[in-house]
Amino acid sequence: MNSYFTINMETLKFKTNVKCNNCVAKITPYLDESDNIREWKVDLDSSERILTVTGEGLNQRARHRNTS
Repeated sequence: MNSYFTINMETLKFKTNVKCNNCVAKITPYLDESDNIREWKVDLDSSERILTVTGEGLNQRARHRNTS
């Protein structure tokens, strides 16, 4: 019997104040250690320095933090 499951990947985008590659290097350990985050990047070319995060259960975690 084959077992199938669905992974609900979500992508969230945030405006940040990350200014340079050194700033990205400082936040890398925190974003990389999250089990929910599969991929992330900061667009340093954008004036809004958009952080894009893709992973599982991200909206659920964001809602939990906003109600705590």
